[in-house]
Amino acid sequence: MVKRLIVMMAGTAMLAACGSEDTTTVTTADGEAEYTVDRDSGAADIQIRGNDGETVSIRSGANLAAELPDGFSIYRGAEVTNSTTLQSKDGAGINVMMTSKASPEQMVEFYRKQAEGAGFSIEMDMKTSNTHMISGRNSSDGVFSFNASTGTSGDTTAHLMIGAGRGS
Repeated sequence: MVKRLIVMMAGTAMLAACGSEDTTTVTTADGEAEYTVDRDSGAADIQIRGNDGETVSIRSGANLAAELPDGFSIYRGAEVTNSTTLQSKDGAGINVMMTSKASPEQMVEFYRKQAEGAGFSIEMDMKTSNTHMISGRNSSDGVFSFNASTGTSGDTTAHLMIGAGRGS
């Protein structure tokens, strides 16, 4: 269901961008997906119901408040370009995309301190010429990753992901 979820999310985003109806239900062999797009805010609400009864809720948009777990905050001065939350019976997660004038290293160190303060152990730290990425887990099998890259404009583009629950 996860692969199909990703395909449905991508399809939903394309349909919303093309000016399709505000609410649509898509039926697949695995179940139904219903999405609603609020044209004023640009937010998309997606409810996926599998044939097995499992429900996954997704909320995504550029103007949504990034509701981060305790111990985490948005980097000071960064602009959130998209925030997506996902909830299912097995867990929850958030993805936040942002841009900043800060360097990737400054942002990585900020999120390293927050992750460690929230009980995550950093298990991976990788750096290339213009990208820096860290990731880790906590004792509850929660996952964390943050990556930041210098774009062609000189600004830093960053992606924060935090997940909790079975299968994280």
